[in-house]
Amino acid sequence: MDVYGLSKVEWAYLAGLFDGEGYVRYKFGHISKRRRESGETYMTISNTYKPVLVHLQSTLGGFIVRCKPKDYPKHKMRWFLKFSSQPTFKLLSRMAPYLQIKLEAANLLLENKALITKIGPRTEGEKIRLRRLSKQIGDLTKRGASDEIVREQDSLES
Repeated sequence: MDVYGLSKVEWAYLAGLFDGEGYVRYKFGHISKRRRESGETYMTISNTYKPVLVHLQSTLGGFIVRCKPKDYPKHKMRWFLKFSSQPTFKLLSRMAPYLQIKLEAANLLLENKALITKIGPRTEGEKIRLRRLSKQIGDLTKRGASDEIVREQDSLES
């Protein structure tokens, strides 16, 4: 057991749920209220069965957001459990040993945590690195990215 009260099996389950139904995002480059270029880190897990997310929220924290299906009236209502920056780093570090699909994106974030969470002015070199990191994580987490990896592996095996 750890600070969240989860066993290794529960962390593995959570990692599987996150691999299938979640995403991690790091965006850098938008202008903050203070007129500074800033970044945003968060992760979410989505599900159409809200009680799963309510249970996770009671254990891990975060907040639940409802998302109505817009263009497809036959689709079910879904919810997102969203975590802000600091919980994202803590959760990713605990899930990392069990992640498969989102492992590379998680490792990129964790390896660059000091730069991402730095307080104060950034040098131009740091800004360039953060923009590049933002793009890399976006490319890794976009829809269909895991399908491309599977297709690439299939073609190598053939």
